[in-house]
Amino acid sequence: MDQETRQLLGFDEAVALLEQFAHTPAGRARLAALQPLREPERLQQRLQRLEEAVRFVSQESRVAFAHLEDPRPLLEKLNERASVLEPSECLDLAEVLKTGQYLRKTFDPQEWPLLAQWTRPLDPPDRLLSEIERIFDPNGEIRDQAHPQLAKVRNQAVKSRKEAQKHLRALLQKRSDSVIQDAYVTSRNGRFVIPVKTERQSSIPGVVHGASSSGATVFIEPLSAVELNNQFIYYQEREQELIRQILARLSDRMREEIENLRLISDLIARVDALMAACEYADKFRCVLPALEEGSRLDLRQARHPLLLASLGDEKVVPIDIRLSREENGLIISGPNTGGKTVALKTVGLLSLMAQCGLPVPAENAVLPIFRAVLADIGDHQSISQHLSTFSAHVLSISSMMEALSGEDGRPTLILLDEIGTGTDPVHGAAMAIAVIDHFRKRQALVIATTHHQSVKVFAATEKGLINACVELDPKTQAPTYRIRFGLSAGSSGLEVAQRLGLPQAIVEQARGLMKETDQQAEQYLRHLRRELDEARAAKDEARELSRQMEEEKRRLEERHSRQLARQEKEFEKTLEKWAREFKRQGDRYLKSVKDRFESAKARRQLQQKQAALKEAFRRQVRRERSQDVEGESQSPPSLQAGDWVSHTLFGKRGKVIRVEEGQAHVDFGGKRMDCPLEQLKAEEKESGGKRKLPKNVSLQASQAEVSPQLNLIGRTVEEAVIEADKYLDQAVLSEHREVRIIHGHGTGRLKEAVGEFLKTHPHVRSYKRDGGATFVTLRE
Repeated sequence: MDQETRQLLGFDEAVALLEQFAHTPAGRARLAALQPLREPERLQQRLQRLEEAVRFVSQESRVAFAHLEDPRPLLEKLNERASVLEPSECLDLAEVLKTGQYLRKTFDPQEWPLLAQWTRPLDPPDRLLSEIERIFDPNGEIRDQAHPQLAKVRNQAVKSRKEAQKHLRALLQKRSDSVIQDAYVTSRNGRFVIPVKTERQSSIPGVVHGASSSGATVFIEPLSAVELNNQFIYYQEREQELIRQILARLSDRMREEIENLRLISDLIARVDALMAACEYADKFRCVLPALEEGSRLDLRQARHPLLLASLGDEKVVPIDIRLSREENGLIISGPNTGGKTVALKTVGLLSLMAQCGLPVPAENAVLPIFRAVLADIGDHQSISQHLSTFSAHVLSISSMMEALSGEDGRPTLILLDEIGTGTDPVHGAAMAIAVIDHFRKRQALVIATTHHQSVKVFAATEKGLINACVELDPKTQAPTYRIRFGLSAGSSGLEVAQRLGLPQAIVEQARGLMKETDQQAEQYLRHLRRELDEARAAKDEARELSRQMEEEKRRLEERHSRQLARQEKEFEKTLEKWAREFKRQGDRYLKSVKDRFESAKARRQLQQKQAALKEAFRRQVRRERSQDVEGESQSPPSLQAGDWVSHTLFGKRGKVIRVEEGQAHVDFGGKRMDCPLEQLKAEEKESGGKRKLPKNVSLQASQAEVSPQLNLIGRTVEEAVIEADKYLDQAVLSEHREVRIIHGHGTGRLKEAVGEFLKTHPHVRSYKRDGGATFVTLRE
């Protein structure tokens, strides 16, 4: 990557922002070392792995490494022969091994194939981890079982410590307060001592191991305690010697696994960097870029990462930059402070990030795979090198032309800020056109900003070049930072100067000095911008009207559904009321029938008639509704200009302007649109009454043949009970005396459920099971 371009575009600062999301020094170092790739296969694999990691984080959770120490210094130490790790260092490497083990298990090759590729070379560290767990307890202390002699030595050390302390406490009890400063046992230089007043130290023969800060007390190891202290120190030193032997063996064992440890360390750095990219993408609402062969560039709602970090998402105005495969140049014009340079830097920085396999802050990003990204942005003048602004720009452009040598078939992104400035405007504009043309002929994709009218005209007339502009708000003259394609814009230097405080008299005098042709050009550009604003406003208004109509359609459909449901409920309520009255009249008639057999027969006939009439009512109402709907959808109205109509879907009332070819052009309160005739209804009063139920339905209930057996095999318990209940009703109406219900053997649940159901059913007189079926005797 060109170092100057890297600096101009703020690439290092953008990567530093990304590094903040990494948990480990190795992960941050890996991000800092990122370089753009040009190989499509490597790029696609890197982006696909990032996409897989984003899915992993959304479904699982981020793999955290904040608890890990940097293993690289420990691996360097371990690489030295005969080096012995400290207990804390052994435990730190154990955490590294556990993390590798966790990643190996977490990245299932079936679900996360690309992430699993990183863990495949790892050897399972189970045996080494088991050995570490045998040596260290959960608190990180070395276990007694770590060496055959360690427990015995530790016990001896405890015993000798207690004996030395006991001896000194007994000695303190024998001495008077005039000799002893304080009656307690302490230690100095690893040996147990007692505090004695300085002026009475000769009273206790022994070794002085120090004095208090005030000098009033000396700490003496009595001669009688020397041997006891020697034993205690011996066992302590012996314990440390055994621990060193344990650590030396463990260090050798880890040294055997050093390559696997390096692989795990590298894996942790890779995954940490990848997880940082996922977290960055989530925080700044990024998208994974699509990288294509050719020169197509499509950035939607793109935002500069450094502006996002400093200003916040709410204050950054996103931009759209689009170039088709047939276009290889974009000329951006407009006022100073309008955002032209930020647009250049955004395209350049996002292109570099994409080719590093990173997410970019945008809603959509399609970018070419560039051979290089080269930029000439800002004022490079240098007094020490005797360079003017123009000279510095020329030298920068010359170095870009040299960098284009050795083309590999891929486009180079050329970013030129304020091209042709710093010299005579005529010469500068001519040079700018020549430079842009040169780069385009070398398959470069050029994005340049300019104030030169000639360059804007060149872009408007040259195939493959397009104009775009950044603009000021027409009312406030403040920058909007938005880019509009297809138009160029004036520099608006006088408006900007006035907004920044230049006196009005000077601004007016400057306007008077402008050539008439320049003023006409400025006026023409303003006129074009006004027309564009009006067209855009009309488009937004039409879009809003369409949205309102869709909303109205949804609302009317919901209201229609509610009305149908309400009518259905009222119909069922009326039907039930009629059925109860039918039953009441039938019961009164049955009471007058004295013969029991005739009464039962009449009751069954009445039940059949009632069920048949209910269904007949429902069919009739459905048929009438269907006919009404068909009638509404057929025969579009005959309309002519001047007729008032209402839209059947949206309920809007309007006036017909003209009618042609099955369409009517209608004015809905100032909004005109074309509507199919079948969606319009001539304005007239609609009947607001509710649909009445049919008063008389004369039908003969048809009696279907009911089988004497019911097969419930394959049904769930709930389904079987419901179906058996309906079947027994039908069997009684068909005057069956005995039926057979087949339930099979299976697990026995269905058989038991059928039995429990039959116990309490009002139609069942008795039942008995026979293998996989139950025979049911029905009541008369």
